[in-house]
Amino acid sequence: GGRGRGLGLVRMEIQPMTGAGAAGTALAGQAAGKASGRAVLVFRVVEPLNIGVVKTGGNYLASDGHVPGSVIRGAVAAALDARGADGEALSRVLEGPGAVVFGDARPGGPGAIPAPMTLREPKAGGGSAELEEMALFLCATSLTGRSLPASPDMRVASGSFARGAEGWRRAPIQRRTVTRTARDPARGKADDGQLFSVEILDPWVEGRGGGVEPLRLYAPVAGGEEVLARVVEAAADGLLLGGTRTRGFGLVELEEVLEDRSQDGLERRHERWCQALAELGVLEPRRTGVFLCLGPLALDQERLRRRLDGMGLRLVEGVARRGLHGGWNSRARVPRKLEGVFLAGSVFVVESAGGAALPALERLEAEGLGPGRLDGWGRVAVCHPIHVDCRPGRRPKGEGVA
Repeated sequence: GGRGRGLGLVRMEIQPMTGAGAAGTALAGQAAGKASGRAVLVFRVVEPLNIGVVKTGGNYLASDGHVPGSVIRGAVAAALDARGADGEALSRVLEGPGAVVFGDARPGGPGAIPAPMTLREPKAGGGSAELEEMALFLCATSLTGRSLPASPDMRVASGSFARGAEGWRRAPIQRRTVTRTARDPARGKADDGQLFSVEILDPWVEGRGGGVEPLRLYAPVAGGEEVLARVVEAAADGLLLGGTRTRGFGLVELEEVLEDRSQDGLERRHERWCQALAELGVLEPRRTGVFLCLGPLALDQERLRRRLDGMGLRLVEGVARRGLHGGWNSRARVPRKLEGVFLAGSVFVVESAGGAALPALERLEAEGLGPGRLDGWGRVAVCHPIHVDCRPGRRPKGEGVA
């Protein structure tokens, strides 16, 4: 406004997005030589993100607090296509034996995980010292038959958690709701008087000391070193994630490539789990284990049991929630093909059919479970440190494997 008073004049220059150049080559060099072809891509969020869940018939669409691996995979494919990659090059990167596995990108740090469904927090809020992880109690109760006391006034935690100097804490994100005019899917025109609200993630979060800092997302990737370097070069140009590009949403920039250490030291993690179980009176703790789903698990209960039986493990107990995965037909206003999946954060306690469970647990963590592995589905973390660090009555410590 105020044009009559000489207000509002801006000058705009449009330039093409800068290529990867030396920076992209340097980042690709960081990716090359990573142990076993595993790395963590650190993205700085430049524009708000609209990462929506399956749309319902309502007029409000909530945004996920993380970026699914399938979305990153699609963005990398678009970036490779824009760089003129042929079909053979795309196939080498996105499918086949050496293809890259894209995990979910979460805020908080390289070791950020979805909140286990056994993780609880006070209903009135609180610090990391008040978090309670019930996986150990669940295992001990199932194997010994003794009921262990639980703290009252607790609720299941949600979001992404990462460990820092002060213990395990929820990764901060800033949400905002924007409203736009709904469109008639049949005519392609705006519906008069009909509004549609979308929740977005802001590119800034509250930092320590009261300031603000850029929102960063950490995406684990794995694959052959050569194709992983190609992915990094493409991502160095910037990726477009999610929807609503016409409103300036979705741009992220690759900031750094880190080595992925999230699955190192399983023997030590299992040892800590066994020691904690022994304190709770379990006679043969080395025959047990627990795994946390880092991504959706596309198996039903019976198929999960059979898959674990094939590895020599018996499903003892679990805390999980099923969700729907699919799309939405906007013209017919009905869901597309839907399937039920175990959501990320589901926790399952297992026991070896005979002898120590460690060999089978190593195979479970290395291979994962179910289909969709290239999009980060079926990724699991066995005997994750959070199960021991946050057990009731124990203050989290900075030891163990992140």
